Amino acid sequence: MLIDPQRTLTIIQFELTRLFGSKRGLVTIAAFSCVWFLIYYYLISSAADLVSSPTFKDIAQQVFGRLDLLQVFSWGIPQLSVYWLIAVMLLPLFALLFACDQTCSDRERGTLRFILLRTTRSELLLGRFIGQTFILAILIAVTLMVSIVLALTNDLSVSTEQLGIALKVYGNLMIVVLPFVASMSLINSFVKSAKMSIVTYILLYVLGGIVINLIGYFLFDISLLFYLYPGEQIDRIITFDASTFDQLGLPVLQTCLYLFAANIVLKRASL
Repeated sequence: MLIDPQRTLTIIQFELTRLFGSKRGLVTIAAFSCVWFLIYYYLISSAADLVSSPTFKDIAQQVFGRLDLLQVFSWGIPQLSVYWLIAVMLLPLFALLFACDQTCSDRERGTLRFILLRTTRSELLLGRFIGQTFILAILIAVTLMVSIVLALTNDLSVSTEQLGIALKVYGNLMIVVLPFVASMSLINSFVKSAKMSIVTYILLYVLGGIVINLIGYFLFDISLLFYLYPGEQIDRIITFDASTFDQLGLPVLQTCLYLFAANIVLKRASL
């Protein structure tokens, strides 16, 4: 069945309105803003001192393993370097929290059947996914712009090349969060509450990793299944010298796979 663009656009607009035009959504935005305010106040605003601090570099190396972060610290915009290291680890978690209620609450309230009288299940799935992606695109853009403004207040000589790095940071962050939203779309296709979707995600993520490791230890190596995990490539893209497959191919492939599976499950699910 073909996707109707107009109906899908209506669903996307509803997702944006549900976050930015409701009390519950505004509370969520306020909580998100408070977390980032603390990050800006304690970390990014003093990024120049942090980047030049041996203690911070040691902590960063411990957090990100044996990765060579010298390239990230040599961007010339300390605020952007610190923002990237924090955002690439933190924003996927926010993506899960924002996307945890795509269809499950409608299923719980019984309104999903009413919605599906005016649209198809595939359009609903795609519209909600794109809506959540637009929301994250807006939030990532705002947090990145604040980091750039902080950098400009400390040094007005930011070059065009450095601003180009900021655009690359934005693009990479958007690609990183896509599989997390899509995987939550899959979980929403069979779970009936937002809280249970988070719990289910954690259980599948943790238990799946344990099972893969146990099978690999006692039977045979199936570590390739880790490529199904959203964010599996994060530790390789942090230094901006990863392959095209890691930066673009893997997350896009994961996103398409999760949406395809979600579409199948949602079509067969009992409402």
